[in-house]
Amino acid sequence: MYTKKQRGYSIVETLVAVSVLLVAIVGPMTIVVRSLQTAFYLQEQATAVFLAQEGIEGVVAERNRHVLRELEAGNTDYWDWASPSGPLLSQCLNAVGCNFDFTNDDPFGSGSAVSCSPESDCRMYEDTSSNRVVYSLDNSGTPSPYTRIIRITVDSSGDTSATVASTVKWNSDIFAAERSVTMYTELYNEFKP
Repeated sequence: MYTKKQRGYSIVETLVAVSVLLVAIVGPMTIVVRSLQTAFYLQEQATAVFLAQEGIEGVVAERNRHVLRELEAGNTDYWDWASPSGPLLSQCLNAVGCNFDFTNDDPFGSGSAVSCSPESDCRMYEDTSSNRVVYSLDNSGTPSPYTRIIRITVDSSGDTSATVASTVKWNSDIFAAERSVTMYTELYNEFKP
């Protein structure tokens, strides 16, 4: 009797070939997905760093502007910007902290400091108009994941130095936990006799 020999692939050979193909495809795809997640997180982190830096630079600029106004007026109390009864940043001198909207022409004008109690009051909103900054405190914009809190701590003598801390918190879409970036600077009273 004559028998014809089968010339196809067995089911085991097919399964092995498909498994090898899946490993070859899934490995690089996993790397691509992780890379995209990391890039998105780094974009969020860079934005948070820029917002924290903006907070620090704004306080430094206002301190400098205040000193110049006092010098022009002939006054000698240049450091009153950092006192609880001072004209400027008194809301930032407590544990709660404050925030400013740097889209205004005078972000440190009377009543412009926003207390961060509750913390949601310091949430940043994305400004989609043609303003010079992208994030502001104007809640008519698109809510962003960022919250900026500026805290000023004056030294115990009250007139030598102050530490400015600008913290930006956000809930990342990538990680379940809240993330934060804090930048610090020291401001000194150069005019103290």
